[in-house]
Amino acid sequence: MMHGTKILLAAVALSTLTGCSWFGGGSQGQDLNAGQRFSPAPSAPVRNTPTGIDQPGYIPPPESAPALVKDREQSSLPEPHSSGTSLTPITPAIPRTIREQVTIRPPSTHPAGDADEPLSNEVATPVAHPTTGRSLESYLTLGGVVAEVNEHPIYANEVLREIVVPLKTRARELDEQQFRDAALKMIHSQIERLASNERETAVAERNLDDKDKDMARLGAARWRQRQITENGGSLEMAKRKWAAEGYDFEDRVEQEYHAILAQVYYSKKVWPRVQVTADEIRRYYDQHINDEFTVRDEVRFRLIKIDPRRTGGREAALNKIKDLRTRALRGEDFSQMASTVNDSSFLMSQKGDVGWIQRGNYAVPEVEKAVWDLQPNQVSDIIDAGGAFYLAKVEERKLGRVMPFDEQAVQEKIQKNLRSDQFRQLRDKVLDALNKNAVVRQDADMINSAVDIAMQNYQRWHAGETD
Repeated sequence: MMHGTKILLAAVALSTLTGCSWFGGGSQGQDLNAGQRFSPAPSAPVRNTPTGIDQPGYIPPPESAPALVKDREQSSLPEPHSSGTSLTPITPAIPRTIREQVTIRPPSTHPAGDADEPLSNEVATPVAHPTTGRSLESYLTLGGVVAEVNEHPIYANEVLREIVVPLKTRARELDEQQFRDAALKMIHSQIERLASNERETAVAERNLDDKDKDMARLGAARWRQRQITENGGSLEMAKRKWAAEGYDFEDRVEQEYHAILAQVYYSKKVWPRVQVTADEIRRYYDQHINDEFTVRDEVRFRLIKIDPRRTGGREAALNKIKDLRTRALRGEDFSQMASTVNDSSFLMSQKGDVGWIQRGNYAVPEVEKAVWDLQPNQVSDIIDAGGAFYLAKVEERKLGRVMPFDEQAVQEKIQKNLRSDQFRQLRDKVLDALNKNAVVRQDADMINSAVDIAMQNYQRWHAGETD
């Protein structure tokens, strides 16, 4: 049965700082998902180091390597029950492609300001920010369920907290009616996304054994401990940090568990079907040799611009740039001249340095042609671009090349791209099958109530106010 009680926004009284108190998250109020919390295994040793999932830029061993992890600091899963330093099998190893594509929903990145009180299951009373004392009042009632997926509820606050940033952006661009239509569309899209996540978690729960689930629980427990460590070792501070993003901390840990669980499922049930042949690798290279495997010539140079309109006419500008070229040829520091005598404020601020430019990409054709005729440390002739005169000095040049097919980096890139594409297609098939068999019910009244919450903030967002 759908929850019939609606969210009621009776008042939102805002001072100079306004936070998004629509969202649940914190240590007060009842839990909207009571009874479904993730609980880390009490006997599992937890380390205070981030997992591979948590580390942007981490490059794991090749995905074809044995499922052994030497460096526990960079493992995608947590410590097993062992105090030794020997190699310990990880079952299953999660390929990098899966870790990149099957991830937790990113938290809202809106400026949170002070930590707000959580969304309560009961009618809330006005509360004050604990750090500044400035008031942020909200009155909400229980029952913010916008949809159910196989009887699992999706709450309005879950939907809204993930789309607050695009809502703010669209509010600045659209009139009131257009914004309402856009908000409704975004809310429906987000409901479908959350519903898809719920279906993915359910199929993982059904198809994995207890050992796999224990590994996912340990991974989430390790993530939880990392959050506490990063907040000064304080559980309360970790809760406040995530409350400012609209999350109850333990619910956020549960989300992490679900993400790892889905990763384990795909690594065991779907990834073995990803197969890349030699013919596919060669065909990919031939199709993308120009856009992916050709490195263009590049040049880095400094530039001085003299504008006749700012120098008393063409003759005065020409005499001025002739003098600059004479000084440059005598060995005067070109970067110093470009930072003091330049009719382009940008070039002046950069000491004339335009950075690395690929052949054919500079906006002024006359300058483009001139710099490619120079070698490093050479100064150009006076460049007449019609509306202005330029003087250039080449700093460095890089010759382009075509990366050969048998180069290791080329092979690795192609295999990664092909595996990612295949996995994405297989995952889409899994999701399509889940969607066909899922029982999804939406509450139109509750969805409209969620839109109303967004509309309460339209005027200040449209005016460009920040939280």
